[in-house]
Amino acid sequence: MNDPTPNLRPRLPQLDPVAVFAALGSKVRWPVIQTLADGRQMTTNEVARMLRRDPDGVGQHLRVLDAAGVAKAYIGEDRRVVIYQIPAVFRPSPGVLDFGFCRVDLNQL
Repeated sequence: MNDPTPNLRPRLPQLDPVAVFAALGSKVRWPVIQTLADGRQMTTNEVARMLRRDPDGVGQHLRVLDAAGVAKAYIGEDRRVVIYQIPAVFRPSPGVLDFGFCRVDLNQL
């Protein structure tokens, strides 16, 4: 029988829990995650400038988050620029990240 109430939240992508926990398990990446948790789109240089960190190191951490599926990388208008964002499907409410098998309340950290 069909459910009469529509699914208001898009279906979560299948992520590898080991890769996600490895990406989330670095205390160096937490400031990056918290910076992107509100859905903003930022380049590596913007994140590095905001966190007062080296762009090369921040870029490596952003690539790990992208490879795990925690963040998504997009090519900018200038094709030399990569823009990162935590997809809306993982942000059900402000300050909360939900990966299906793991829910993180950033306000509790």
